Amino acid sequence: MIRSWPAAACSHSTLPAACFLLLTESAPVRHWHEFLTIVALPIAVAAAVVMFTIWRMHARHVSKLAVERERAVSLAQQRERERDLAQQELFRRLYEERELNKEKIQFQSQLAEYEKYAALAQLALGAAHEIITRCSASCRTSNWN
Repeated sequence: MIRSWPAAACSHSTLPAACFLLLTESAPVRHWHEFLTIVALPIAVAAAVVMFTIWRMHARHVSKLAVERERAVSLAQQRERERDLAQQELFRRLYEERELNKEKIQFQSQLAEYEKYAALAQLALGAAHEIITRCSASCRTSNWN
């Protein structure tokens, strides 16, 4: 007597049990080697096929993950190189800015010194002008002509 199973009852979890029931009802098992050949061997082969299929799917998934990991590592290394280059450029610019600030301070101190000399020169010119003006006025008043 063969049973017919509804389609909804044949899911992945009930399929081995359904196969077992169909096989045991259709051919009664008398000895253990008959059980092995009729029931256990087909189930073991089906399980091996399922395990191999799952293993292949897992292997493909792992290989895809390895490729993605390699891409991620490559991208991380590239970004690290870019970061290092940007950091080197920043340090170079900071060094240049410090050097320019040193030169600016030197020029400012020189400018302050030159301004002192210019003020002193103006003072000396003003004093010389006064002396010359007084001398020429006194020479005109006295008859040294």
